[in-house]
This record gives sequence, structure tokens and C-alpha cells, in this order.
Amino acid sequence: MSQSTSDSQLAQLLREAISKKRTYAGFWSWPDREVAELDVARDLLESIARESGNDPWKVRSRGAGNDPPDCEAVDEHGKRVGIEVTELVDQQHAGGESTNWSEWDEVKTRAYVGERLARKDDPSKVKGGPYQHYYVILFTDEPMVPARRLRDLLQHVTFGPFRLIDRAWVLASYEPGEAVPHLALKISETS
Repeated sequence: MSQSTSDSQLAQLLREAISKKRTYAGFWSWPDREVAELDVARDLLESIARESGNDPWKVRSRGAGNDPPDCEAVDEHGKRVGIEVTELVDQQHAGGESTNWSEWDEVKTRAYVGERLARKDDPSKVKGGPYQHYYVILFTDEPMVPARRLRDLLQHVTFGPFRLIDRAWVLASYEPGEAVPHLALKISETS
């Protein structure tokens, strides 16, 4: 295969990927779902590591058909961690133009986050364990819920109790001065 042929094939693959990119809330939009989930998990773990001064954990995708969880990691104590990745996005707007923004008030945001966490809290569906910890990451690029708004809406709310989920975060898209901001959600410790 000549160099020009492989360059042509690469260009075609890039054009196809760009054509599939979502325009609304598409910061982590990838044509391949497993790549997007892994990217979200890495972004969160790297952000947490920067704040704590620790090395980020090694994380890997479990691949289609091997989920949930979407990803798994080993923490600094050698414990296996299952990581579920889900999106905070208004599905009615997700396929639309980027100028048609969804409104997110306190009631809608809290209900959506609570519903997503409850949906991910099903031990009977988990594959590949045992996991000593189980985390959920809700990622968002919703234009009307930047990180500061998420903090205002969610910082005083406790979710749960859960049977499976130990910790959860909302990860917002890039903001100047914050790189990839995140908010640790409060999880009830009693089940």
C-alpha cells in the first residue's frame, strides 16, 4: 500500500468521524461509544490526580458486551474499581442544532441525576467483578449547566442510598481556568 493511499484512507476515516459528531453538547462525542466512555473516565481520574498530587489510575474500557461497568481501574491500594459512565443531556435536544439549548432548573437536574444513578445501581447486571468499589461518572456538555451551575444545583443534595454505587461525580466540559471541572456528588452511606 502506498503512502498516498493510506493518507487517503485516513482522511476518509476522519471525514466519517467528523460527520458523525454531535453538534449539541458534543464535547465528549465520539463515533465509538467505548472510546468516549474511556475518555470521560480518564479525564475525571486525571483531574482528581492533579488535585491530589497522586498519579492517575490506569483505566481500561471493558468493551461492548462486557458492560456494565463500562470501564475498570485499579486504585492506589490495589482494589478493583468498576466505573459506569453516563451522560447528563436532554435527549430531546441531543440530536438537534447547537443553538437549541435545553433549560435545566433545580428540579429537572436533581431528578435526572437521581434517575441516572438509580438506573446504574443494579448489582445483578454487573459483569466481570468482583469490584471493591463502584463509581458512576455523569458527564455533560449542556450549554446551560456549566460547572458553576452544577455546583449550585447539586452540592447540597445527597443521593441514594444505593446497593452498589460508592461514589459518583458530574464531569463538566472544559472551562477556562478549570480544565475539566468535576463535582463529587454526596452519596448516602446507609442502604
